[in-house]
Amino acid sequence: MDCRMNSRINATAEALAREYQQELAAKGTLMDLEELTCQIGDGIARRLCEKVLADRGERAADIGMAECPDCGAACARSDVEPVVLDGLRGPLGFTQPKYFCRHCRRSFFPSGSNVGSVGP
Repeated sequence: MDCRMNSRINATAEALAREYQQELAAKGTLMDLEELTCQIGDGIARRLCEKVLADRGERAADIGMAECPDCGAACARSDVEPVVLDGLRGPLGFTQPKYFCRHCRRSFFPSGSNVGSVGP
């Protein structure tokens, strides 16, 4: 973790500690305290993942064509669809564009480097 990120995490932790001072102080044992702080951390991790995934989905929605992962054909975007994935820290909800390949007769959600790329 770089210094800038560590500084931001420290500032966020300080702000959360001030805001939730009573709830944190009410936790008597280390295990209880860790349970609450893990819930807070997991919530932050989920929201951050959802934001990044939503941003990727929005960028992909601007692209009209994507390469079919099976046959490589250029496929048009059809709809934007809500998605819920099981992440390490809980469910992640976001929307992403769906594409349809007429040749393979299947829908797919492009990801990674093939978003917006069209075969030969």
